[in-house]
Amino acid sequence: FFFPIFSDSSLLAKKPSFFPLLIMSSIYLGNLSWNLDEATLGDAIAEVAQPTHLEIKFNKYGRSLGYAIAQFDNDEDAQAVIAALHGAELDGRKVNCREDRGERAKPAPAATNRIFVGNLSWDLDDDALLELFSEFNVVSANVQRRGGSSKGWALVEFGSAQDAQDAIAAMNGIDVDGRDIVCHEDRGTPARGNNQRQPREPRQPRQPRVLAAGPPSPNVFIGNLNWDVNDAALDELLSGFDVQHAEVQTRPDGKSRGYALATFGSVEEAQRAIDDLNGQEVMERPLLLKFDNKQ
Repeated sequence: FFFPIFSDSSLLAKKPSFFPLLIMSSIYLGNLSWNLDEATLGDAIAEVAQPTHLEIKFNKYGRSLGYAIAQFDNDEDAQAVIAALHGAELDGRKVNCREDRGERAKPAPAATNRIFVGNLSWDLDDDALLELFSEFNVVSANVQRRGGSSKGWALVEFGSAQDAQDAIAAMNGIDVDGRDIVCHEDRGTPARGNNQRQPREPRQPRQPRVLAAGPPSPNVFIGNLNWDVNDAALDELLSGFDVQHAEVQTRPDGKSRGYALATFGSVEEAQRAIDDLNGQEVMERPLLLKFDNKQ
């Protein structure tokens, strides 16, 4: 293209008609399935208009962040795709499609290794949270309760502030049990305004719940598994032991829950597997083995 040089700034203010043709139009596509790839998404978009660029965003672990950015030659194509795909079901999930509002701001570094997790379903417990965040070196999870009932939020602690930051970046806004969870650094108890009440003596912090081991038995819990570990990889991992049955636990949609259950030929064989494999790194993640506490 030939770009004219204007010496009069008033001419620039008139925005010559050809300028919009040089501006790329971008759209945001959210609530995407974790398993959706760019080829499948591109085919769905191309049924309406051909994008000039398409990119699904991933975190540093290679896991989809659940959204993508697509660019088009003109705004008409972009608006047509938004109209066609917003609310449409793709790989089992309804797509949230809108104009791109720019690069997502990165969350500020967590001041501590503890984060707040809100908008939880009432049935979600500590163990489920530990499984949910197992990819990020989680140490403990404590669903806050009143009279035995969940308050709908939890405090989750990680091995380091960087682990907490990674968890916030990857998990904030994801769908868990039909609800979009909220993750941010723990900010402590919020202020309640300028009242004159005398502050109470601080209570002792509640002891966070950590996955407890069960009594010795042939049944072993194998946690902190990489999402890509399947039953075949698990069988290979346990090939040096007398294993009666081993299975990676999955959600209703077939995705790994990040842990497996294995039954060994004897308590002694189960103990040997725990001794040999606990803490061993598999696909860049240290394994957590313990006697299963749900027998």
